[in-house]
Amino acid sequence: MAPEWIKSVIGNIVVGWIFGILYVTGLTLLFPFLFFLQVSGPTSPIVLVVAVIMIIASFFGYLGRYRDIGSTLKALGRITLIPGLLGIFFSVFGRVLITAMLEGRGLAQDVLLRLVLIAENVIPKVWVLTIIYVFIGILMWYVGYRLERR
Repeated sequence: MAPEWIKSVIGNIVVGWIFGILYVTGLTLLFPFLFFLQVSGPTSPIVLVVAVIMIIASFFGYLGRYRDIGSTLKALGRITLIPGLLGIFFSVFGRVLITAMLEGRGLAQDVLLRLVLIAENVIPKVWVLTIIYVFIGILMWYVGYRLERR
């Protein structure tokens, strides 16, 4: 039988990973939501609702894990930088990646052109969301750091 402290450490690691993945997934789902807004026709808010639920659930999961708002904000601030960095990557290489992925698929030239035009409309919005993620990540980490020191 394993000692209680080993169970606690393993439990914290597993819970941390689960809520961390849930949080990053929720934040990252906002990027395709911007893409779906650009596609013609009605857009279902289900992606946005799922993303918000994931973010809120992970916030309360981290709060339950750390039992301290400062530590929670600090951890979530660090994690918030992950989709921000992914957003920077896809904003810089987005058109090249999309074109390279779709060219070998045998799509008609007009379909390919339409998808590239949609991506060009989405990329400025991705930049805005990326800047927001980086700003919020740094702000959350800083506020958490200040609260944790008290």
